[in-house]
Amino acid sequence: TVTIAKAVETATVVTTFEELQAAVNAGGTVKLGGNITLWDGILVVGSSVPVILDLNGYTLTSNRYIPIQVQPDVICTIKNGTVTNTVDMWTAVYNFGTLTVQNCTLNANNYFSLYNYCTATVTDSTLNGNLYGDSICNPGKFLLPASWRGHLQQRHLHHADHRIPCIPHRQTYRRHAES
Repeated sequence: TVTIAKAVETATVVTTFEELQAAVNAGGTVKLGGNITLWDGILVVGSSVPVILDLNGYTLTSNRYIPIQVQPDVICTIKNGTVTNTVDMWTAVYNFGTLTVQNCTLNANNYFSLYNYCTATVTDSTLNGNLYGDSICNPGKFLLPASWRGHLQQRHLHHADHRIPCIPHRQTYRRHAES
């Protein structure tokens, strides 16, 4: 007799910044158990183990620095909640790795809500940022899956070579599958 057990996803539930940083350092699935405000820290995602940050309907807010920074060679998914930066001219998420954002709202105050230096995929999310009328600064590779239906504030992307289209204020964008 062979019994195959179904894999059960376990998550570390956190309620403070210190718990959050320690859990993210370990990698795996991390779930917020309430809203968390980062007063003096930046959540640095640098684990060699992929990280799934499930905001669980809560908000991660920074009142001083960048809320989330994904390091190079890191795989990170942020899902199911809100990341807000209340500081003027700072982003909500800096990405230097491979980032997936799902079912989230990213808010920045007078800046890009997502600053992407490597690879980012965004699905079912709202990006609110307003530097030069843009929500995303994209020196890296930004992917919108064919099924993407997110909302974007202002224009869609700011890109150094301007090959990536800009989407007008609050327009829903759906990328069609390529033939």
